[in-house]
Amino acid sequence: MTHGPLRPVVDRVLRGFMRCELVEHGFARLWCPTCRISVLCPFSCRGRNFCPSCEKKKQLLWAEWLQKEVHAPVEAIAEYTRRGVVIEQARPGIVASIATSAT
Repeated sequence: MTHGPLRPVVDRVLRGFMRCELVEHGFARLWCPTCRISVLCPFSCRGRNFCPSCEKKKQLLWAEWLQKEVHAPVEAIAEYTRRGVVIEQARPGIVASIATSAT
């Protein structure tokens, strides 16, 4: 059973994967003027959910974004809410009186 020819993107992704992070297929030279060390950083293929190395980089960047942009603000809101609950438990009715005086 055949399903026809492969789409062009499949060929491009597979060829990119075969060249991923190999110095002989291109690199950038990184230089630190402080410690005077030069390092070669090979180019990656950025394969669409195919290359394990490139996919791991995407996952790490997404996890960093999630921590910074989502988790930290939600944690701050949760901490603010917990403080309100502690105040309410320490002095019953204070939150209700503040809310009614604000309206």
